[in-house]
Amino acid sequence: MKTVRILGFIIIVIIVVLASTDGFKGFKDGWNSVSDIPSDVNSVSMSIVPDKALVPDSIYNTELQRNVSYKMSGIETYVSYNNSVYNKSILVSLPFVLFFIYGFYCLVRMLVDICRNQVLTRKNVRRMRFFVYSFMLLVAFMELVRYLEYIQMVNEIALPAGYSFDGFRLKSPWMLIMLLVLFVEIFAKAEKIKEENDLTI
Repeated sequence: MKTVRILGFIIIVIIVVLASTDGFKGFKDGWNSVSDIPSDVNSVSMSIVPDKALVPDSIYNTELQRNVSYKMSGIETYVSYNNSVYNKSILVSLPFVLFFIYGFYCLVRMLVDICRNQVLTRKNVRRMRFFVYSFMLLVAFMELVRYLEYIQMVNEIALPAGYSFDGFRLKSPWMLIMLLVLFVEIFAKAEKIKEENDLTI
C-alpha cells in the first residue's frame, strides 16, 4: 500500500512539473506564433509520400563532402480559414474540453485520496471513469478533426510534382487508451468485490 501512495505522490509531482514547464512553453510558443500567421489562413501539417519515379533533389553533406539525395516526408502549410475545420469545430469542441477538464480534476482528487491511503473506494472508481472516458471522447473528437482537416488539405493543396498525400491514419495510441479503459473496469470490479466482502464480515 505504501508503494501505491508513493506512486500517487510521484504522479502528482509529474503533473505539476509538466503543467509548469511544457504547458507554459506551449502557451508562449502559440502566443508568439499568432502574429506570424495571416488572418485569412490556418496552419496545418500533413505527411506526404514521394512517388517511386521521383528523381530526388540533393543537399550538401559536410561530413561526406558531397551532395546527398533527400525526399520530403511531411509539409507544413496553410489552408483557408473560412473553410477551416478549426473555425467550425471550436463551439463543438467545448463540451468535450469541459468534460475532460472535469475528468482531469477527478484524476487529481483521486491521486490525493490515494496519498491519504484511500484507494479502493466508490468515489475513486467514479473519478477514474470520468477521467478515462472524458479523455477517450476528447481524443476521438481530435481524430475526427484531423480527418476533416486531411480532407480539406487534400482538396485545397496542390503538391509538388512527384509527391502525393499519405493516407489518413489514426495518430492517437488507441491500444493504450483501451488498456486504460480495461484497467478502470478491473479497478471497479475490485472495488465491488471489496465492498461485498466488507458487507459479509
